[in-house]
This record gives sequence, structure tokens and C-alpha cells, in this order.
Amino acid sequence: MQNNSPFIVYVADIAAAAGGIFPYQKTLPISEAISLELVEIPAGTPLEIDLQLQLISEGVLVQGSIKAEARGKCARCLDSLQIFLDERVSEVIFTPEEIARLLAEGDNEAQDFPAIQDGQVDLEPLLRDVVVLALPLRPLCRRDCPGLCSGCGEKWDDLPDSHHHEVLDPRFAVLEELRAQLQAEEAKETDSEDNA
Repeated sequence: MQNNSPFIVYVADIAAAAGGIFPYQKTLPISEAISLELVEIPAGTPLEIDLQLQLISEGVLVQGSIKAEARGKCARCLDSLQIFLDERVSEVIFTPEEIARLLAEGDNEAQDFPAIQDGQVDLEPLLRDVVVLALPLRPLCRRDCPGLCSGCGEKWDDLPDSHHHEVLDPRFAVLEELRAQLQAEEAKETDSEDNA
């Protein structure tokens, strides 16, 4: 079955490559968005792929780099930001026979290894995995970002150095209410005395 995905490479083409190394250099749009909570690579974003594929006894060795641009929000101040990824790739895509051998030896994780199927190597899942692992869980606009004021929600960078909020210990809230009640009673007594 022919697959027209640009991420598909045929094992026969790798075997026929000069020097046994098949160059794979392309800029391709990612088909589905890659998203974490605060960062995303939208669908259609181009991936700059610079790989070399080589046949080895276990399957196909894939080495090189991938570049992509992600968009997101700072985990501290929620400002928009861009993240430029430039990640190394070094993975093996296994032959079905090698996966069967590993499973027979008791390596149960082998069933999740990337595999050559119908004489084809599909690079997209492998590249998506590399990119997902490179995305930060808590992206920051800068390392020392002070974030937002917990009292008013404004960015600390936009507030004066003297900015602060009086924070009362909630355990003293009852005493504060009692103080307010006593002050109100004193004010009534003072008014009564002044009117007398």
C-alpha cells in the first residue's frame, strides 16, 4: 500500500543510498497541533528537519536535528512568548523481527517501540515525540520573572517597588470584627453624650 505522507521513507531507498546514509532534509508542516497546558505548536507550523537515516542490524538508525517554533504563555506573568526548539534526534526504528525477538526475550516494552511497517519508516510519530519532550511544562518569559501580585493580580514588573497589600491573618478576623463592633458602640455612646 502506497502512503503519500512526506514523513514516509522507504527502506529500499535507504538501502540504495550512497554510502549507506540516506539524507532527509525537509521543511514540513506538522499535521496536528502539539499542545501542553501553557504552550503549543499549532497545526501547520513548519518543522525544519535535518536527518540522516542508516540501515543497521536492528532496523533504521535516525540521527540529526529538528527545529520548531512554539507559542505560549509565561507560567508566572501570563505574557505571550515564543519558544524556539532545536533538538537532537537519535532513535532506532526497529524491524518487526527485532521487536519479536525482544518480546520473546521478555522485554515487554518492545511492543511500544517504533517499527518499520510494510517496508516504510514513518518519521512523524518519532519527530512529534522529540518535540513534545522538548516543550517546557512551565515556560517562562525570563528566568527571573517575578510573576503577578497575589493581592491584586497585576504584573510585578508594572508595579512600583513600594507596592504591597496589608494581609491580615485569618485567625484574627474574629478579633477584627469585635474591634469594629466595640468602636461602633463607643461612637454611639459618644453621640448620645454629645446630644445630651
